[in-house]
Amino acid sequence: MKPTFFFFLLISSISFSQNLNNLDLKNGFKQFKLGSSPDQIKNTVRNESKENRLFNNNPNIKCYDYNGNYNETIFNVEIESISLIFFKNKLVSISVSFGRVGNDFDKEKYDFVLYSLEVAYGKKWEFGKSNAKDFVEGAVWAGKNVTLELSRNNYSNKYDFTGGYIYVFDNKLNQEIAKSQL
Repeated sequence: MKPTFFFFLLISSISFSQNLNNLDLKNGFKQFKLGSSPDQIKNTVRNESKENRLFNNNPNIKCYDYNGNYNETIFNVEIESISLIFFKNKLVSISVSFGRVGNDFDKEKYDFVLYSLEVAYGKKWEFGKSNAKDFVEGAVWAGKNVTLELSRNNYSNKYDFTGGYIYVFDNKLNQEIAKSQL
C-alpha cells in the first residue's frame, strides 16, 4: 500500500510543477509576451494618467491600453479592458479587466474563469489575499518566473458593480519596479 501512495504523491508533484511550468513557458497571456518592447505590440495607446496615479511619475514605467482587435471574451466572459505596463521598455505585466456597471463579474463568471485557469495551470493555486475593502476572492498561480492572479472585487459602494481581473507579471521585473519605487 505504501508504494502506491508514494507513486500518487510523485505523480501529483510532477503534474503540479508541469502545470506551473506551463505558466512560465507561456510567459504572458494571449498574444502578449512578457519582456516585449512597446514597439513589438501594435494597437496600444499610452495612458499617462494611470502612470501618474499608480507609479508616482516613475520615468521608467509606461502604461498602455490595448485597443486592437482581440477576442472580446476570455473563457466566454466579456473583457472590459486590457492594460500593459512596461518597465525600462520591457513588458512587465498584463492586466485583463472584467465587469462594469450593468455587466458584473459575478460569482458564476469568476468560477468559470477559475476553472479554465485550473485546467491550464493546475488546481494547486494559492488563495488570493488582500486588505483592500473591495476584495471578495482570488487565486494565485506562482510560477518560477511568472505569476498569474485572478481576483473578484465588489465596487458597489463606489461604482455599483462587481469587477475583477487577471493580472500576469514577470516576477523579476516586478521586483525591479518595487526597488525603483523606494
